[in-house]
Amino acid sequence: MEAAGCGFTGALSHDVIHGLDITVALGIDRRVPQDRLYLVLDALNRKSVKFFGID
Repeated sequence: MEAAGCGFTGALSHDVIHGLDITVALGIDRRVPQDRLYLVLDALNRKSVKFFGID
């Protein structure tokens, strides 16, 4: 995953992830369009997963 601000995929990932952070916390239903979600998930790698502390 590219860092936020480093290209289209990085910016999209930032928007999708933090958009979900906000909407989930507020109880707002938000569905990420499948084509965007696939781009974000496809960009994940071991380094990005470790950076965010998820498994």
